[in-house]
Amino acid sequence: MLYIIIKPMVLKLKNIKYIAIVSDSHDDLTSLSKITEILKDYPFDAIIHAGDICSSKIIDLLATFKKQLICVYGNCDKDKEDLSKSVSGKGIINESPFEFYINNKRFLLTHDIDLIKDDLQYNPPDVVIHGHTHSPEIIEGKTLIINPGEASGWYTNMKTFCILDVGNMTAEIIEVY
Repeated sequence: MLYIIIKPMVLKLKNIKYIAIVSDSHDDLTSLSKITEILKDYPFDAIIHAGDICSSKIIDLLATFKKQLICVYGNCDKDKEDLSKSVSGKGIINESPFEFYINNKRFLLTHDIDLIKDDLQYNPPDVVIHGHTHSPEIIEGKTLIINPGEASGWYTNMKTFCILDVGNMTAEIIEVY
């Protein structure tokens, strides 16, 4: 199945060096709090959440950093109105896939990468960020593909997040114990 991305470019950010990336938090404030404690030691400029947020409390916790917050809805994000209200004034939340630019690099943020795999061969972005599988992975190539894994740890028993160095186009998965 081929999805055509027709959303306008509404987000173009510059001077972003590091991005903290999380996904699949599933309303687990305890696990995400452990991640945010570790993030206090990182000099990141933006936070990306690749879906399955499940509660405005997760948005509120991420917003305490006062950094640009970019999110997409996941398949478990049933109360989109509540999440949208929570993000208002703190960042942006959109349906998947969401296309935007950071430092003139094209990003594609989606919850489920299977929805866009066919599109990647026709107009590949510089970076794809996704979640859904709960399995952390970084695939380097023409397109850097990042799945930060799951913040909640309930599926794989691993709580993970990712730090992306936008300047060097390198990413690191970090496990939280």
